[in-house]
Amino acid sequence: LIDTMRGTVSEKQVANDALESFQMIRRARSNEYVKKLESITKKSFQKKMDLTPVKTELDDLLNLYNIGRNKKGVLDFSRAALDDASSADVERIAKLVDDWGSKPGDNTVKGLDILKRRIDDFYSPSSEARAFVTQLKRKVKETIVNKVPEYRNLTKGYEAASEVIHDIGSELSLGPNAKAGTIMRKLKQALRQNFDLRKEFVETLDRAGKKNLLNQVAGVELNPLMPKGLMRGVAGGIGLGGVG
Repeated sequence: LIDTMRGTVSEKQVANDALESFQMIRRARSNEYVKKLESITKKSFQKKMDLTPVKTELDDLLNLYNIGRNKKGVLDFSRAALDDASSADVERIAKLVDDWGSKPGDNTVKGLDILKRRIDDFYSPSSEARAFVTQLKRKVKETIVNKVPEYRNLTKGYEAASEVIHDIGSELSLGPNAKAGTIMRKLKQALRQNFDLRKEFVETLDRAGKKNLLNQVAGVELNPLMPKGLMRGVAGGIGLGGVG
């Protein structure tokens, strides 16, 4: 709190701390999932999978959104029912799915599970792009469950954690194109206004990263309001209180 009030910790550093805490939550989710994944026997884990349902789902979705494809497989978004930003997000996922199956192991339970997790980590501010990807994710999971029914229970915790992670990323603008200024604006709003859910998300980041984000944001808020002499007095008062 005192460091940010003094300005020795920049707003960019606070934003970076928020991003780092967010990544720690994502890593914890993945680590927990990998541990549970080991409960699937190696025999089931290496079962060969038919990727046709996933590829067909992609083609159906491309048709639904009026996205063309030439003979070489290149996508044409010129008449797509998507804006430019959404088109770029959809193209990224479509290329991922198109390429899946080109490397050894892609068509195993393990391979499809990796594809599903890659799709799980996808984030877009566009609701249309998210709807497109959600349909693909469901089809990947359905394809695995049809072959390995116990996979359904395995993914429940991961999906619940993913939903919270997506919500935190969306509410606090912690997506792949995160900007420090936008993150700080969201963090400040969590303290200034009645954003109970957003504040809860900041507290979740705080617990995960142990970065004292709430105190840091409060310090940033107080920094322009307090004269330097007063900040020294507050710092001294807190120090004495700690000793007492």
